[in-house]
Amino acid sequence: MDDFKITQRFGENKGPDYKDGHLGTDFMSEFGAPVKAAANGIVVAKGTDECPNFEQPDCNYKWGNWIMLWHPDLKIHTVYSHLKEKPYKEINEKVWQGETIGYEGGSGYQLKLWSDGRITQSIGDSDVHHLDFMVGVFNIYKTFEGKIDLQFIKLYDPLKILPPK
Repeated sequence: MDDFKITQRFGENKGPDYKDGHLGTDFMSEFGAPVKAAANGIVVAKGTDECPNFEQPDCNYKWGNWIMLWHPDLKIHTVYSHLKEKPYKEINEKVWQGETIGYEGGSGYQLKLWSDGRITQSIGDSDVHHLDFMVGVFNIYKTFEGKIDLQFIKLYDPLKILPPK
C-alpha cells in the first residue's frame, strides 16, 4: 500500500481484546487501496468471515476476508486480513513481491477508538477500515465445521521483519 499510516503496532493494547497485545500491525490507507505481497511467496490459506455473529469460535479470529502466504526463502508466513473482498488468488499460486493480492477493506471485526476513549466494535465500516498484517510461523488446520483456521507457533513484529517500502 502506498501513502499509509500505522493505526496499531504489534504488541500494543494489551487487555481484554488482546491479552498478549495486538498480534500484527494495522495499516490504514485509502479504502480499497491495493494490498501487495511483502515478499515472493505461495498462497497457502485464505478465508472469509461470513459468520452471522462474532460469538462463534470458528470465525477465523474475526479477520474478515484474509489471505496467507508462505515465504520459503524467509521461512515465515504473512497474513493479510480485513480485506475488502474474498481473496481471488488460488491456493498454491505463486505471488511476487509487490504483486497485488487483495484490497484494503473493512471486513471482519474491528475496533474503533473514539476521541473520548470509548472503544466500539465495527463490522464492514469504511470509516474504520485497515489492513492487519501479521508475520510469523503458523500451523494451518481445518475446524470440525470445515473452516480453515490458524494456530500461532511464533509471531514477529512485522516492522522488524518485513518493513513496508
